[in-house]
Amino acid sequence: MSFLKEGKIYITGYDFDVYDGIKRIQSIKADGIIFGVIKTDPLDINILINQLESDDSAEVKDASHKLKIIFRGKMDEIENSASKELNTNNKALLFNRIIYYLNTQPQDQKTVLKNKLAWSLSSEKGSTDLLKNLINYIESQNE
Repeated sequence: MSFLKEGKIYITGYDFDVYDGIKRIQSIKADGIIFGVIKTDPLDINILINQLESDDSAEVKDASHKLKIIFRGKMDEIENSASKELNTNNKALLFNRIIYYLNTQPQDQKTVLKNKLAWSLSSEKGSTDLLKNLINYIESQNE
């Protein structure tokens, strides 16, 4: 539970085979929960960002889900810090705006922004400040 709370793992699904053929399921067994590991290395995050452009819709959905979990965790870090510079009320909308902005840029700018987003979502030193700066930059471009 502590790994789940800290955002190091996430729930990917549920295995109904733990019920051994019972048709009418009325409670959830913890044994059936399927977990995945959230990797916060910039390279792993960059791979997820690149998977958003895949032709495979399942791959895009999975990458988006993982990135949103990581993004929410980073935004929670920002909210918990002493600085309240950013409006972080709607994290999902903010994440979608960042991805949309990224996809509307020319290829060279898009590559730079992808790398900065990957670094800012990682657990590397200075990543939280980079995310704040990236959000401020994108919000200033939308005005």
